[in-house]
Amino acid sequence: MDINFISPYIRFANRSTLRSPFHVMRRVLFDYELIFVQDGGCLLTVEGKPHRVQKGQVIFLRPGVAHSFRSLGEADFCQPHVHFDIQYNPNSKKTPISFRDYPALTKAERQLIQPDQLSRYPIPAVFTPDEPEKILALLLQTIEDYHSMTAAGFACRADFMALLSRLLLQFPLPLDQDLIMMDKIQMVHDYLTANYLQPIALEDLSSLFYMN
Repeated sequence: MDINFISPYIRFANRSTLRSPFHVMRRVLFDYELIFVQDGGCLLTVEGKPHRVQKGQVIFLRPGVAHSFRSLGEADFCQPHVHFDIQYNPNSKKTPISFRDYPALTKAERQLIQPDQLSRYPIPAVFTPDEPEKILALLLQTIEDYHSMTAAGFACRADFMALLSRLLLQFPLPLDQDLIMMDKIQMVHDYLTANYLQPIALEDLSSLFYMN
């Protein structure tokens, strides 16, 4: 997805605590969910792979991805979190939060699962952010803005956009080596076109364009 088209719609945001012991059964979401583990921890299972999640980490759940989580030890699980769509769509306001697994969804409900428009960004299901204090502060501000609906939700989207931009900088798009090579070949071609009357050695081209 072209990053210029990212304009998050915050569907729900809250600061909540799950009292231990707890168990959120296997489910799939219609949207994205981002959770900051402010206190406690949990055992998160995503597509059959378990993750021991600790304080200070972030959980990033993509639409349509099966997951479940349960308590880890006796500590309560404090989890400021936000549900969002990458872009507003006609179903954004009326789509509920899903708590059921894919086989239990109706055909109409399955059509509510948003495409993973961040699929090319390698954001893992669980990670430690580079700047956890700033991520938490932006998330808490997003939640506050959501409940106050400041400027009809604009402030809420702006704060969350600042949070999301930090995550995309931490997990940038992988470099397309084929495109990089094509760019270099074009640069060599342009250089040869501009200097074809001059003596050109392969060693000179190699040093100029860092190619062997």
